[in-house]
Amino acid sequence: MKLLLLILTIFLSSCIQTPGETTELLYIGTVNSENMSLKIYTIYLQEQIDFFEYIGSGAAIWQTNIFGQPTESLAMEHAFENMALSLIIRDIAKTNGIEVSIENVTENATSMYEQIDWAVYNADLPNLSYFEFFFESIAIREEVMRHLTLAYNEAQREEVFRSMEEAWLSEANIVRNLEEWNKLGVRR
Repeated sequence: MKLLLLILTIFLSSCIQTPGETTELLYIGTVNSENMSLKIYTIYLQEQIDFFEYIGSGAAIWQTNIFGQPTESLAMEHAFENMALSLIIRDIAKTNGIEVSIENVTENATSMYEQIDWAVYNADLPNLSYFEFFFESIAIREEVMRHLTLAYNEAQREEVFRSMEEAWLSEANIVRNLEEWNKLGVRR
């Protein structure tokens, strides 16, 4: 009985995932060999859904194409790229010793978590720590941008940093987990 309990405990503890772990059970891809959590990706995708519906005056946006590409594909691609870039920037911050003071992360994460209607996705709800990871990534991006663009004036900083981000993305080893990717979509 003790052996069965021990085996069950080991099994269950191996199934518990938190942001930053490299043994994520469900992942959407990898960036430089680091798994991209599917649950965190759903947060990035929700951000894109909200943005597209805001600029497109609601859910009708999903019936249109932009530059010949379905808006659903664009939203999914943008979410994937944003998440990959967040992981790259976290590594750059760590490498350069850039730390951030995160004061509003929990408050912003809780607010977003409570506002999202996840029922439309028929998905397993990401817990609050995944939202905190998302907002922490935003804070880290801002601090890395500030740190790496000090030589530029305020008007140039975003443009210069965006060029850096494009270079980092092109240099990174980014791979999709097509098994999970092909299951996804903007479910409205």
